[in-house]
Amino acid sequence: MEAWVILKLSAATASLLVAASAQNTASEPKPSTPLGRLISSADYPAAAVRAGEQGNVEVQLGINADGRVTDCRIVESSRSAALDSATCRLLVSRSRFQPARDEAGRAIASTYNTRIRWALPAGPPPVLTTPASVGSMPSMMSVIRMDLQPDGAITNCTVQVGPVGATAPMAARPCPAEPPPPPVAELLRSRAPLYRTLRIVGITAREGKEVPEALRSEWGERLNVQTSDIEVDEKGRPVKCTSILHQPPVATGPSHCAMVEARQAREPSATNGAAVTRLRIENSVYGIRR
Repeated sequence: MEAWVILKLSAATASLLVAASAQNTASEPKPSTPLGRLISSADYPAAAVRAGEQGNVEVQLGINADGRVTDCRIVESSRSAALDSATCRLLVSRSRFQPARDEAGRAIASTYNTRIRWALPAGPPPVLTTPASVGSMPSMMSVIRMDLQPDGAITNCTVQVGPVGATAPMAARPCPAEPPPPPVAELLRSRAPLYRTLRIVGITAREGKEVPEALRSEWGERLNVQTSDIEVDEKGRPVKCTSILHQPPVATGPSHCAMVEARQAREPSATNGAAVTRLRIENSVYGIRR
C-alpha cells in the first residue's frame, strides 16, 4: 500500500511531498516519528535552489532489527545530485523505525521505500521582490482566510492586503476561483477536522514595524512560522539573511535564507556588503479550532 503524506507547507515557498511503502512482512516497519516532522524547509539544498533543480526522488531504506536506518539506495533519481544526496542524508540521520517482525514476533531487518517530490515555486519568492526604491517601501502583510468544512472543503475564502500596523480593518476580496494547489489542499484536509478557519499570513515589515498582538490573537492558534531578518541594498538586492525563528511544520522547500543565497548568486549586490534597509520576513499559518 502506498499513501502520500504532506511534509510541510507555505504558499510562498516550495513543496515537499513524501509517499511511503514497505515490504510485506508479518509486521511492517513503521516510522517512530512521521517523516513529515523530520524535514523542514531549511533542508532544501541551496545549490539546488540556485540551479532551479526540482524533481522526484525514490529511495529504499535498509532498516536493521533495532529500527535504525543502515543504508539508503536511490531507486529513482531526481537528476539532481544535491536533491538525491539530501534525501538520503536526511532520512538516514533523522529517521528511526519500529522494526518489522516475522510471524514469530521477532524483530527482523527490512526495507522501506519512500518517494519525495522536491518542487520550487513557479515565480520569484515574494519576500525578495522589492521595488527599486527600498527607502520608500511600506511594510505590508497579506492574509488568506479559509473557512472549512470538516472534510476540508472551502466554504469561504478571502484575501486581505494592507500595511503592517494599520488601525483600520483591511479590505477583503474573494480568493481566485481556481482550486488551491495540491500542497494547500492537503493542508486543508489534514487540518479541517480540528480547525474551522485557517489563515496563511505573509508579512514583510521594515525595522520597527510590528503586527499588533491583538490582531494576531484574532487569527487564532499559530500552527507554524518562519521568521527571518533580511538586509537589502538600495536596489532591493539581499545582502544578508539571519534566521530568527523556524518552527515546524512550516514551509516546504527552501527557507528564506536559502532563497536569499540563491538570489545573491544571481544578482550580487553592488554595495560591497553594505545594507541600507533591514526587513523582517514572516510566513505563518494560524488556525481557529472548531
